[in-house]
Amino acid sequence: MRVQEDIREERYNGVAPVPPRDTDSGWPPRPEVWPEVMTDIEVCQYLRLDQQHESPASAKRSLRHIRRTRGLPDVGRLGSKVLFRKTAVDAWLEAQERESVATATAGTVDNEGLR
Repeated sequence: MRVQEDIREERYNGVAPVPPRDTDSGWPPRPEVWPEVMTDIEVCQYLRLDQQHESPASAKRSLRHIRRTRGLPDVGRLGSKVLFRKTAVDAWLEAQERESVATATAGTVDNEGLR
């Protein structure tokens, strides 16, 4: 088992350590091909929330927060599972990226305006 100093050293060097996945963590294996309609667990894996959370329940709480605060679109429910269209998730990710870029460039000064 790695000691805390090794992990700190890796973070200091700019490498984010990825903890090994426990086989009893409850996460299913990642699909080889993402389906067109995904369950909440598959979307958690698609957004890589499974790398930030130890349990699927914790990742699902984060996904619910993202749905409510950032407007991630879902199709609806099937029993206890929330369903998402892959195309809608991809479009949402692209919109988030555009918004992030627009926010980052909004504070820059135009060189022509300095004359």
